[in-house]
Amino acid sequence: RGLSTRIVFLAYVDLLWAPRKHRIKNPDRFILMFAPISRSYERAFLEAGSPEETVGPYRRNKLRFPRSPGANLEMLEGWRRMFDGDCVDFDYHLMWAHHFDPGQMQLARVVHKDVRDLRKLGMDGFISCQIQRVAFPTGLWLHLIGKTLWDARTPWRLTVEEYFADVFGEGGTQVKRYLEGLSRLVDAPALRSERGEAARANAVHGLRKVAAHVEAFLPTIEAGCATEDATTASAWKLLREHAWYVRAFADIWEGICSRDPSTTERFTQFERELNRRLPRVHHVFDTWLARDLMKLNMREAGIELA
Repeated sequence: RGLSTRIVFLAYVDLLWAPRKHRIKNPDRFILMFAPISRSYERAFLEAGSPEETVGPYRRNKLRFPRSPGANLEMLEGWRRMFDGDCVDFDYHLMWAHHFDPGQMQLARVVHKDVRDLRKLGMDGFISCQIQRVAFPTGLWLHLIGKTLWDARTPWRLTVEEYFADVFGEGGTQVKRYLEGLSRLVDAPALRSERGEAARANAVHGLRKVAAHVEAFLPTIEAGCATEDATTASAWKLLREHAWYVRAFADIWEGICSRDPSTTERFTQFERELNRRLPRVHHVFDTWLARDLMKLNMREAGIELA
């Protein structure tokens, strides 16, 4: 009938496996939406090289979903061999993964590279499947996604430096280094179980250094909170709230990685204080999901909840 309506279909969960026989007769009516929900966010798609795993054939109700970016791209390639129409990436960088990178910088690099490389991946767009409150302590992720979707040539270093200068004023460079340090100390892929149990156990070493890293930067944060410009001062005040949070985060996660039963008591104290601070952070931080992910990982580590 010549209708202009477009139909989106998903490569998602069971449908990551491309069809063997059937084909779409009129590809101009359709858009392929690639939704790699089981992927790791340790690296960007085109950093992965060859797949680190082999994905078996489709077996209903007995599927092993791909984790590595490379293996997910192999699944996409199966679809592209039978459908070469429009394709978008429906991805999950900011649904769960960001809660494991309180420094923001590890995941920020991944999402920047993924969005930058959309055309190289044969994709025409990007949909971020995410929660809304993802700006604790900064909105860097969203800034990078928006700028890079507008212009794929958006550079990493200059864009990040300009962003921190805009938000924190003259102290922007110091904040950038501070958050980079946090992302080095907190091994987010290990906490997300993207590298196995041994990597999570080794993550304890970095977590134990977080408190000292934060303490060393607190005088700079306090000075920033006294900035005359109200907008800049509010950004520093949010960073002060984050400084409390990230120390508690590291303490609890050290207990999870060590399977320490006393983590229950620490979590109870953390939850009580987080509720007290809620009026100051609720607009930028999904505290419910942060707590729920900690609870889930405590249960998986065999730590009893109160």
